[in-house]
Amino acid sequence: MKVIVDSGSTKADWKFLSGEEETSFHTMGFNPLYHSEDLIYDKSKEELDKHQVDLSKVSAMYYYGTAVWDHAKAEKIARALRRLFPNAH
Repeated sequence: MKVIVDSGSTKADWKFLSGEEETSFHTMGFNPLYHSEDLIYDKSKEELDKHQVDLSKVSAMYYYGTAVWDHAKAEKIARALRRLFPNAH
């Protein structure tokens, strides 16, 4: 399964693709200038659990987000996402 996230500071659009099946939903947005790695993880996990996403089945993750303009900010987001999707590249 692949997941694509398009996140602004106020909302994020999530799309999960598995063969012919698609699932989409919205969550709060994440901004690495204002949100901690733990908050990004916790809020995302809460929503993913609510939508019953099997995190172990995600093999590819694509994240497009606001304020991710240098390595440190990108890594803050990446660490949270790696915790959520341990099998994804």
